[in-house]
Amino acid sequence: MKPLPLLRVAQSAYHNEHPAWLISAGEVSGDLFAAQLMQALKALRPELQFVGIGGEHMLEQGLFPLEEVVPRSAVGLIENLPGLPFYWHLFRRICVYLKTERPAAVVLIDFQGLNLRIAKVAKGLGIPVFYYIAPQEWLWGFKGGAVRVARVTTRIFAVFRPEADMYQQRGAPVSYVGHPLLDMLPQIQQAEAREHLGIAEDATVICLMPGSRLLEIQRLFPVLQAVARYLLPHLNNVWFVLPVASSYLEAQMHSQLDRDLIQLVPTEQRYQAMAAADLIIGASGNMVLEAALLNKPVIAMYRVAWLTWLAAKLLLRLPWITLPNILLRQGVVPEFVQFFEPGDVGYKALQLLKDERARNAMLQEFQALRVLLEPHGAARRAATEMVAGVYETTSGPADRVNGS
Repeated sequence: MKPLPLLRVAQSAYHNEHPAWLISAGEVSGDLFAAQLMQALKALRPELQFVGIGGEHMLEQGLFPLEEVVPRSAVGLIENLPGLPFYWHLFRRICVYLKTERPAAVVLIDFQGLNLRIAKVAKGLGIPVFYYIAPQEWLWGFKGGAVRVARVTTRIFAVFRPEADMYQQRGAPVSYVGHPLLDMLPQIQQAEAREHLGIAEDATVICLMPGSRLLEIQRLFPVLQAVARYLLPHLNNVWFVLPVASSYLEAQMHSQLDRDLIQLVPTEQRYQAMAAADLIIGASGNMVLEAALLNKPVIAMYRVAWLTWLAAKLLLRLPWITLPNILLRQGVVPEFVQFFEPGDVGYKALQLLKDERARNAMLQEFQALRVLLEPHGAARRAATEMVAGVYETTSGPADRVNGS
């Protein structure tokens, strides 16, 4: 993706009388959620145009890009340091755009390091600021952080009920809309998915998912490949499939990939690979929630820089890192964090594959999780309120957290 010069962006997005909306997402999952939201917004206002930062799915929905940032996304303290000069320059460019072009609204998706700074500037200029997939202060329990988010946003669209409750208690304008994954995940049976991928129906299929960020690939892909080698002699007719999270990551894995062991699956067949699996093993993050909603047994793992891990240990009080465990308040999903060997993960994988009772217990909890994320229609619901907040002359919707 080649970013457009700022003036050309403004000229392209202003070919009619309707100011564009600025939209910002910086990670693969955020790109997916933002693209779904853009589609819902255009269904209500077909003339809408979007300028901002995002990835390939947002481009497909007509984004005029200021910059490509998805390949640069990282999690952690040390991990983000190399990107600081780039993001500072990008932030200055966005400030110029906000002040000179005055978009009709600013829509932010996760990516709080940059997006909270954008929100502060836009709010100061009197531009409506909508946060969809807001910073997860409800997870970490930082009261000051939640107040800071509330201070710079016009409305927060919460995708978790505890999140909506927490922001409402802090006096934030918040609406609970449900989780967008409920509408994004396909309804596909395991046999159908295997047929599409050319996998025998009676095979044991393990889906390996090393993450959607470059540093995650570098840290976790070798581990997952070692887990596959550990499992290979213990399982008959086993297939290891690895769906590529984004096209730019594929080249990063080719040099290390054991093609006799692991089959790469294109990005567009990601959910088919997950649906085909008997077990999913991969990076903690959005993938774990996807696996749970697809009703698939899953094992989560994660590694970060030493200083990032130490800071997290000192600051965070939660006993888990995966959303299913946090929402269900129990360790349903096995988690391997920082200090573990591939054999540890492989042993747990064998236990799950061979213990039907343990698998069924996990899947039963996932059914309860689905109820916690309802109702369907998150993007449509958020888009309706955003459009009303920008274009209707009334004062806008009242705070609500019931998802109606």
